[in-house]
Amino acid sequence: MQTISKLCVILGIVLGLFGLRSFWRDYGYRKASTAVKAEVISVEVNEVKSTVSQIVYTLVFIRDNYPDTIIHTTSRNHNFMDPLPSLETLKMATKYVRYVPDNKKADTAFPERFYVIDNSSDYYESMGRSWFLNMTIFIFFGYMIKPWRLQTG
Repeated sequence: MQTISKLCVILGIVLGLFGLRSFWRDYGYRKASTAVKAEVISVEVNEVKSTVSQIVYTLVFIRDNYPDTIIHTTSRNHNFMDPLPSLETLKMATKYVRYVPDNKKADTAFPERFYVIDNSSDYYESMGRSWFLNMTIFIFFGYMIKPWRLQTG
């Protein structure tokens, strides 16, 4: 059990290092990227199931002083109580595109990453949290099984 405990703690430390790496890369992307307001050119709604629809947006935005187009796909649940909005309402939605400008591409590990954000130009940091949760679980598990020993007869 001692070796399993040590392996769990070591694995937890490795997962923590992966989490630090992920947070550092995410921080670099947040510092290098910028968000611009996008205009919705077209919206297409495809029904996947009876209560789930796929919404395909075609967005145009200004990227490094030139217009650029991106296709953004999302899905939405709907029912009788919460119906799908009309195409006009979907087309009037405010979208932001976060990208890395050409002059800052060397500052990040993700120079070609695009995020489409609804109603805000803020950046949501989600990278690395699962690594730290796994780290905590493995280190906790390693210390919990440390006092147990296999009884040999």
